Amino acid sequence: MRILFTSTKGEGHIRPLLPYARAAAGLGHDVQIAAPEPCAPIIAKAGFRHHVFECLSGPELEAIWGPHRGVRDDDMVKIAIPQMFAGATAERSMPGLRQAVETWRPDVIVRESVEYAGLVVAEAYGIPHARVNVHNCGFEELVNSYAVEPVATLLEGVGAAGDSKAMIWEEPVFTAFPETFDGDAQAGENNPPMRVSTASSGPVPETDWTPKGERPLVYMTFGTVAAGFGQKGHLYQLVLDALAQTDTEILLTVGPNFDISSLENVPGNVDVRSFVPQAAVFPHAAAILCHGGSGTLLGGFGAGLPQVVTPLFADQFDNARRAERAGLGLMVSDPIEEGVADAVTEIMKNQDIAERCALVAAEMASLVPSDVAAERMVGLARGG
Repeated sequence: MRILFTSTKGEGHIRPLLPYARAAAGLGHDVQIAAPEPCAPIIAKAGFRHHVFECLSGPELEAIWGPHRGVRDDDMVKIAIPQMFAGATAERSMPGLRQAVETWRPDVIVRESVEYAGLVVAEAYGIPHARVNVHNCGFEELVNSYAVEPVATLLEGVGAAGDSKAMIWEEPVFTAFPETFDGDAQAGENNPPMRVSTASSGPVPETDWTPKGERPLVYMTFGTVAAGFGQKGHLYQLVLDALAQTDTEILLTVGPNFDISSLENVPGNVDVRSFVPQAAVFPHAAAILCHGGSGTLLGGFGAGLPQVVTPLFADQFDNARRAERAGLGLMVSDPIEEGVADAVTEIMKNQDIAERCALVAAEMASLVPSDVAAERMVGLARGG
């Protein structure tokens, strides 16, 4: 069977697809990925054929976001979904994605959950489709509610008849989020998601990083996006200054978009790197301090680590609230630098949180294996 995975740009969008793609390829199926050019290095490293489709330019993105300067960070979804992901981004993606489908003729299309052109093209060509959630199920409910109308417009544009709401809500869904975190949120009415263990079982990636000292290690990251936002990059220094006096060792990873030399003061208990594989860090860590991005949260939960979450934008606010409500961590709101040191100290001695984290790690380890999920995806082409 031929499976075409589709993604918008950004590591938080393309990476959740890779465990399923690898599993499907390992089962002998033909796998290719359609995504914008910025995803090329990740796709090439994963070893898959890449169908490139266009994405919005910097000026085009600015035209969308410019009028909304000052919008509350957790309200960004109200703009991002209808105007960008299910709007201009999907429309720009359509020609290249249609060409990929006409050239390769996939049996199934599997999209990451805010890549809407994949759904529309699948409907236009009569191809079964599914989605992999890049957010928790509760936030996906919100996202989907904003996508219904723009997706209907896209469907009309390609001559595909049908109810866009039903197409989204009844689509088979796969997620790596455990039920403990999602609560009673579903992928749609009578449409429970398949919850999948996507953790790698391979060897720990090689790295030249080692822990600096004997004190408890806190792994700190704000993901790969924050450093590219000028108004967010300054938080690194503020938070490091706040953590300087804690009885911890800190590993801060900043990603490729941040100039480490711009930090004026790096405390003695801090090691700053552009990148260290999380799988190499987690066995040494006592806690995580992060922005609440899905990838970091899930990796940390899978390792049984408590987390201090300092949300910056998008779904991170919802993730932070859910983590605290589930007893898996603590949320620190603005001004972050005023509460983060106390939260880090508290979370490493809170036995209730430690026990909850151990339970959710066991829950995640017991989820459906990725190869079973891949066969379910393939089964869609067989009418299953």
